[in-house]
Amino acid sequence: MRGAIDRIHERHRQQRQQKIADLRTRFLIAQQNYFFGDSLLQLAIAHGDTAAIGPLRSNQAELMLQLRAMSDTATKLAH
Repeated sequence: MRGAIDRIHERHRQQRQQKIADLRTRFLIAQQNYFFGDSLLQLAIAHGDTAAIGPLRSNQAELMLQLRAMSDTATKLAH
């Protein structure tokens, strides 16, 4: 009986570790997208491309929300 419980606990631990690893990967990708988008936004502002500024700002805001949500999830998984 104890062996079965240990196997269940180990499986749950592995699943949690996999969720954390997946979240870390998604966070790094979103972070890189945010930095790239910020560069594009700065370039659009510098060139006065008013048609691009609005959508780029909107995209940056969405990415920031995603990053915050991932950070909150990571904090919950860590505890």
